[in-house]
Amino acid sequence: MRFDVLVEGCVLVEAKAVEKILPIHKAQLLSYMKLLDVPLGLLVNFHELKVTDGISRLILPGANFSGNQRSTGFRTAFVGVAAGKARVGVGHREPDSIRTE
Repeated sequence: MRFDVLVEGCVLVEAKAVEKILPIHKAQLLSYMKLLDVPLGLLVNFHELKVTDGISRLILPGANFSGNQRSTGFRTAFVGVAAGKARVGVGHREPDSIRTE
């Protein structure tokens, strides 16, 4: 298994530099998330003109949220790119729907 970045055991980041993200790339990230029991995955394609256009988020229902959740919510991580500076943070949010973006 060769994943790229694991952030605090709660976010798995898979970096690509491909012309187009294919379903196999999302399947690879989802497999890593299941094997490592990680709730949130980010697929980042650096082949885009703007990096923010190349970010896809996957959420794994039922993953272990490592004890830092309230009974109605969970920890989530975010990646932001502003003014050429990348930042990664962890915060709390209420669960809504499970989706991929």
